[in-house]
Formats: sequence, C-alpha cells, structure tokens
Amino acid sequence: MRTNDVRPAVFLGVAAGVLMPWMVLLSLTLPDETHVRNWALAWIGLDLLLVAGCIGTVLLLRRGDERYRITASATAAAAGLDCWFDLTTSVYGAELTQAAASAIGELLLAGVCAHLALRSCRGRRE
Repeated sequence: MRTNDVRPAVFLGVAAGVLMPWMVLLSLTLPDETHVRNWALAWIGLDLLLVAGCIGTVLLLRRGDERYRITASATAAAAGLDCWFDLTTSVYGAELTQAAASAIGELLLAGVCAHLALRSCRGRRE
C-alpha cells in the first residue's frame, strides 16, 4: 500500500530523532539498581499479554482471518521484550541461568510469530 501522505513517516523520523538523545540522557542519569513496587504484577501482566497474543493469533488463524498477522506481530514483539528484560534484570548465577533457559522459549515464540506475521505478506501487492 502506498500513500502520498508523508506525515506518518515524518512523525516517526522525528520520534526517532528525539528518542536517541533521550536514551543517552537516561544512560547517564538512571541508577544501575532500583527497588520497584508491583514487580510481580508487572511480570505477570507481560506474560498475560503473551498468552492473550497466542490465543488471539490461534483463534484468528482457525477462522481464516488475515488479521492473525497483526496479533502474531505484536506477540513476537512482546516475546522479544520479555526475553530482553528477563536477561537484563537477572543477577548472575541461578537467576541468570533460569532467564537464559526461558529466553530460548521466548525467542522461539518470537520467531514463530514473526514467521506467521510475515509469511503471507511475501509477494503481496496492494
């Protein structure tokens, strides 16, 4: 699909330009460690998002609804984020070993979902 409306592209370019210096500022000012409230709730919420994405994708696939690509894409992104945060927030030792083992499943989920999201897009012309 092509559009002559350049506003979304301009907005995304500006957003990327703003986010880059913001990341530098955060890297210089955020503490290495912090104590947070609702830690378990945050992780359970992310896992719930993954479950909902998997179920939604399965239901759309079974109905033959092409929108499964949307849920598969979102689920792939969420699984990648889950993997990233599992690994970067784990302490060395058994916790990191468990996170690395979980990362294998999360990356497999992300890969399968990305494959689903992209497979029916190849060669399509709209």
